[in-house]
Amino acid sequence: MRVGIALRVAVAAAVGMLVVLAGAPAQAKTTITVTLTLARSQYADGEEIRPTAKLNGLVANPAITGQLRFERYASPGCNGSRSTLSTPNAGGGTITGPNYSSGDLGRHSMKVTYPGDTNYNPAASSCVDYAQQRQSQVGTDLPKQTFTTSEQIRPSVTLNNVQANAGGSVEYQRWVGSNGCTGPAATLGSSPVVNRVVQQSFDHQDGKLGVHEYRARYSGDDDNRAADSSCEAYLVGTHIRGRLFVDTDADGVLDGGEPGLGNVQIALRKGAASVAMTDTAADGAYEFFVTEAATFTVAPNRLGDYRATTPEKLDVPVSGPPVTGRNFGIAKIVASPSASSSTSESPSPSPSQSESPSAEPSPTEEPVPSEEAVSEPVDLPSPAGPPGGLSDIGIYGLFCGGAVVIIGSALLVLTLRRRPDRLGDL
Repeated sequence: MRVGIALRVAVAAAVGMLVVLAGAPAQAKTTITVTLTLARSQYADGEEIRPTAKLNGLVANPAITGQLRFERYASPGCNGSRSTLSTPNAGGGTITGPNYSSGDLGRHSMKVTYPGDTNYNPAASSCVDYAQQRQSQVGTDLPKQTFTTSEQIRPSVTLNNVQANAGGSVEYQRWVGSNGCTGPAATLGSSPVVNRVVQQSFDHQDGKLGVHEYRARYSGDDDNRAADSSCEAYLVGTHIRGRLFVDTDADGVLDGGEPGLGNVQIALRKGAASVAMTDTAADGAYEFFVTEAATFTVAPNRLGDYRATTPEKLDVPVSGPPVTGRNFGIAKIVASPSASSSTSESPSPSPSQSESPSAEPSPTEEPVPSEEAVSEPVDLPSPAGPPGGLSDIGIYGLFCGGAVVIIGSALLVLTLRRRPDRLGDL
């Protein structure tokens, strides 16, 4: 009896316990989210590819347990064959994933999953696509660096370090000025790439003078990474041309048969500033190459024995097209003959015409010497006396415009020299 009562009490207690347990709600698990990020979507062959996984919504207690799975898919959109690269512990909140780089070029995808534990529900990141590609290199080339406004400018483009079957396209860009290929660019066109060969080039000529820059941009494809060429420059200019000619008829116009004159310096100026100098060729032709839209002045220097028959300098506005026909005419300077004298010089008179013998002085007169007379007294023996009985004073003779006078026993020689009045008297 007592045993039966005790058994009934135990059964009732057990049933009550079950009722209590069945009525108690189960403990809820924490739900988290997983974010998977990459630094970029394209990577070069051999470059590290390391994603970062972040667990959002963790609580301090209870702590999360279990492991994350970093998965790699052969195709975009998390399709194709799947492989698990690592299974790190889920604790810590932010986990750096393994290196996804491999020798398998092309586009792939990745995902991170968390299987859950007793306190956290399972979770998975979204699918992230990425590409592992060859590090493409883009080269450009021009046949020269300086062009005139009348020439085409077509750079060639080559793709290097790409797969033999590389595709995609190449875009051509151009800038006016020297700014390192920055700022707004003119897109000249896009060429397809077939088996890594760029199919088309585009003319970069715009008719503007000065420095230009250009660049080629490769789009890349599944196996080959997008890349840009280096920034390259070229120069566009135009010519100023003319001739220096001998204007034989002095009409200021270059006529057929009028020759040019070589080795004459021509100056190019912009305002007061000297820009360039050049010498004319044998046919008189000259040429300047300018790379700026402006008004210049051209003029010949040092014409020597020639005079100008055209304006001595010319203003030349330059905007782009070549400027020709800036000619200079010159003519030889001929000296005028001097007028001949209408009168002839009279010959100098002869001594017989200009001079007459001096008159013989009287015996009582002594010639008076002029300021230029030179007298020299000479002591001589007394002569026997001249004929005619003159004993004390007498004129012995006259010679060459002078006189010899005998005074007493002294012989005085007076030489009279006349001042020349004319060239004939010398």
